[in-house]
Amino acid sequence: MVADFDLTSRSREALEPANYFLRYVRESGELVELSMRGTFLLTQQPALTKAMLELDEYRAGELNPDREHVLQDASRLADLAQRELQRDFPLLNAHAIVGVWGALESWIGDMCCRWVGLFPDRCDWGNRRIKVSPDDLLSDDPGQKAQVLLATLKADLKADEKLGVNQFESMLRPLGLSGPVPKLISDALFRMQQIRHIYAHRAGIADAVFVERCHSLMDCAVGERVHVDGKQMSVLTSAAVQYSHILHLRVEDLLFGTAEWPDELKS
Repeated sequence: MVADFDLTSRSREALEPANYFLRYVRESGELVELSMRGTFLLTQQPALTKAMLELDEYRAGELNPDREHVLQDASRLADLAQRELQRDFPLLNAHAIVGVWGALESWIGDMCCRWVGLFPDRCDWGNRRIKVSPDDLLSDDPGQKAQVLLATLKADLKADEKLGVNQFESMLRPLGLSGPVPKLISDALFRMQQIRHIYAHRAGIADAVFVERCHSLMDCAVGERVHVDGKQMSVLTSAAVQYSHILHLRVEDLLFGTAEWPDELKS
């Protein structure tokens, strides 16, 4: 009984970083929604601005000296807002994708570090040799040792150069946490990773590599800005959350053998 409680406690500790990821995803979605709703209201602003301006002028008995500037500014903002509504907020959606991918990387990396310290018997390093400095080797901080170990492993595996979900699976494999991923989710994560890279490094402008990798998934030519609409942002973010769910289920399966897999998360 005590052993089961300890195992449950350690599994929860390993998965705790997911809380920060899920909170980020939730707040990111809320910010996008607030931005969209506020932008819609701006399209209605010129009429409201003019009505309030005329009432103020009537009450003051004279014209507002800034009348033309106030009306022009309201009209300018309304035009910008209408443009974004028509385009479906591509830059806002792309920035949300960049942030969510970063949060996904962060929580999986933190979980791996905790897993190494909490479940070293579940890891299989094979014949791998990892170079560490004497200071790191003699450190009394298990968390620091785990970070050094995983950073070296990540570099050895060239995990950051791997495509899509393989970026994570290559790191999870030595920890005993890798497994199959449904194609719809892996395809979405691949697309999400590529969009993240193109916006983080090329201001969203597609290059030949992006077009070659994503031509079957996105309609984009070299030199064009990659367009991310609201539906695509929702699909990609959902895939990131579903992948996080898969990792939770893998941990539960590995430690307790009791995970109940939804059909959509089965390969």
